[in-house]
Amino acid sequence: MLRSLVGSEMCIRDSPRAKPGGTAILIDVGRTMAESDGGWKRWVELVERQIERLVLFDPKHMVAIVLTGSDRTNNEMEYDGVADLHPLEVPSMAMLKKVRGIVPGTGVNRSDLTGGIMTAMGPLMGVEGRKTIMVLTDGLTAPSDDDLETITAHVAPFMESNNMQVTVVGMDLLAYQTEAQKRNTYLLGKLPHEMLSLETKASQLAMPQVRPVGVTTKFRGQMFFGDKSGCGAESRINVWAYALAVEKKFPSATRIIARSSTASETGKKAVMDRNYMYKHPDIGTDEENERFEKEELSKAFSYGREVVPFTEFDEANLKHDPGPKGIVVLAQLSADKIQPHMFQGAPDLLIPEPNDLQASTAMAAVVISMRQNHKVLVVRWVARANSAQKLHVLLPYQLPRDQVANPPPGPERVDCFVCHALPFMEDVRHLQLPRLGCHPTEAQQGVVSQLVDAMALPEDSYRAPTVWNPALHYFHTAVGGKALDPHSAICPPPPILDLMLASKPAITASACEPLKSFKSAFPLDQVVDPKVSAGKRTGFLAGLDDDQVAQHIDAAKKAKIEDGVMTVESLKPTVPSDDLKIKPGNPVADFVEMISRTDADLWDKAVLQLSDMVFKLVKDSVKDMNYAKALVCVTSLRKNSLGYSKPASFNSVLHDVRSEFRGHHQRGEFWEQLVGLGTTLISSKEHPDSFISVGEAETFLKPAVAKKEIVAEVAPIATDDLLDELE
Repeated sequence: MLRSLVGSEMCIRDSPRAKPGGTAILIDVGRTMAESDGGWKRWVELVERQIERLVLFDPKHMVAIVLTGSDRTNNEMEYDGVADLHPLEVPSMAMLKKVRGIVPGTGVNRSDLTGGIMTAMGPLMGVEGRKTIMVLTDGLTAPSDDDLETITAHVAPFMESNNMQVTVVGMDLLAYQTEAQKRNTYLLGKLPHEMLSLETKASQLAMPQVRPVGVTTKFRGQMFFGDKSGCGAESRINVWAYALAVEKKFPSATRIIARSSTASETGKKAVMDRNYMYKHPDIGTDEENERFEKEELSKAFSYGREVVPFTEFDEANLKHDPGPKGIVVLAQLSADKIQPHMFQGAPDLLIPEPNDLQASTAMAAVVISMRQNHKVLVVRWVARANSAQKLHVLLPYQLPRDQVANPPPGPERVDCFVCHALPFMEDVRHLQLPRLGCHPTEAQQGVVSQLVDAMALPEDSYRAPTVWNPALHYFHTAVGGKALDPHSAICPPPPILDLMLASKPAITASACEPLKSFKSAFPLDQVVDPKVSAGKRTGFLAGLDDDQVAQHIDAAKKAKIEDGVMTVESLKPTVPSDDLKIKPGNPVADFVEMISRTDADLWDKAVLQLSDMVFKLVKDSVKDMNYAKALVCVTSLRKNSLGYSKPASFNSVLHDVRSEFRGHHQRGEFWEQLVGLGTTLISSKEHPDSFISVGEAETFLKPAVAKKEIVAEVAPIATDDLLDELE
């Protein structure tokens, strides 16, 4: 069954929330309804979708259900065949279950639409908001002349004076109509009405809807220009901030009591009672199971490998004083100096405080000046008292007037700011990427230009107003089915979900030929997994090609999961961290395994063992037999030192290698091969944590300057002079 769907909760318009409305659903259960195309099930599913949509998106909207053409009579005005199925109340699962239990009549009573409409008007009299009577009928039961007189003289004026409207579903005005349907169309046309076919209404209920939420400000305060203590001048603008978009999260499951000796307690929310105990006791087995109360615990922070305990007083004073609440303008920048890809999180909308004409005029003047000069403002924002200060950038923006309640007279758009958070130095990731290809040729660039032109999207495609979250939709579809029948299986996803993020057929068709040209201009090479490369296969895998090996590995993994072998224990490392060491067979693989372990920090141990392995391979090598493996170890250490932000480790090892082998009478060739690869020290240009300058890294591989021998000439001393001195 296709059910209502969920969009993101987002609202910009600052308008008062409308009062809850009410809908009376009048269902024709006459004999002809069950005999219509598609049968009775189509009508029941339509009512279910309508109620489900109200449950999800408008839970305060009141609903009543009235039947006409029923075999029984149950209404205050005693119209034959009219029955009140459910009183006016908020939509619920109980109401949906009643709808599922409706059975069509056998023809004992005629379908009296006039009596049903008059019965449905009664419950709506107490509703303050929008009032609607939704009539589901095929219109095959002809009304009487008295019905037409009653509708014209009494019902229509009453509905107009009480702001009621009728929505008729099931009679298609464009299709062929019987005489009875024509009379019903004329009858209902006297009322404030809307006529829809069954297919049109079903399509409307399948489309996304946003649940109305109250508009909540994220910030209310002042924006400061200048500094009274610094320059002696300071200006302020009263501003409000709203979140432009808030990601709709999945509802979290609540733990309940599935069974209880007291029947009334089953299904109640369970409360977690947490215990604290030693994680790694080392004071004796008697203390292992001792529990501690939360009040007995204290907090500590890690400082390197040290654990520093903090009292509550220390922790309270640990926070940096952010200063007073507010938005402080720091400077203006050229708009092209701000990189949009560095924005953090969803944007906020910064507007002048409503009804503050001075604030509106001042902000409009600032925004217009920023836009005309292509500038942006960098600000320090403290959103709440004692909250951390953040760095933001304000971009000039013009808000459409239709998103403002009671906009003042003036231009078509309202001037304001869009605010984006900027990262601090600690937030920026310094990526060390490998070489990324080369520049395309003119012919290749022309092919891509044709492809891009062919994939032009319609203006509103794949944008927030028309795209909903398929995962959320399916989640509520599954939960809705379980709510109606707890023992039912999870229903399959509605077909419309696959269409939401699918390729547009028109775009795919127009891009067919350019795609063929693109494929021939950029042939993609198959990337072979090094783990299953031909050079490393043993046993029966040696005779298989790459695709067959990959299929065999996937099948083995799948079989392992299906057999139930893939448990938490099986996923744990089989070799303890203390037993890992680098062996001569595949030292690089052993090194990677050691530094990749998450249960222990083995970096220093792995680097020491890998450097020892390099020295051992070179010194024990028969001529240059082991040099290639030693070079791979050095380059792997350099690569991983960059990836793990440990440049000092590699630089220290490379210094030792140079001291040992540069100019060596037997092993100097190894150093020459290392120089030929250009493997030098990691400089501060490659990684900010390195203390090696670019110049030092460049000169590191240069040959050593030979030291000149300085021979001092000593004048001979006459023997007679020495004898004279002795005398």
